[in-house]
Amino acid sequence: MVPFLDGPEIIVLLTVVVIGPLYFLPIIIAGRRKSPKLTAIVILSILLGWTGIGWLAALVLALTSPRPIAGAGAPHPGAAAGWHPDPHGAARLRYFDGNRWSDHTATQESGK
Repeated sequence: MVPFLDGPEIIVLLTVVVIGPLYFLPIIIAGRRKSPKLTAIVILSILLGWTGIGWLAALVLALTSPRPIAGAGAPHPGAAAGWHPDPHGAARLRYFDGNRWSDHTATQESGK
């Protein structure tokens, strides 16, 4: 065993290495998903994350925030809500609600 890592030092090291990143997990997830609620998640995590309930609320917000589709506007100007070809070019349909694309997709046969 490493002489300087026995007793309380190993507990502190494990806490920093393991618990530290878990504490910031909601922020990391929201940032990677480019969540529009990132600011609220950061504030909630920092101010109330230590309570456990605040951390869980921030995690739920991070996981339920809609993921914007980069560069995907309306299928065409004035497009109606409905199933349209996926803006990512995949051979599937994606639902457009009249304002933005949703996460809901369907195969060509099931969507129309």
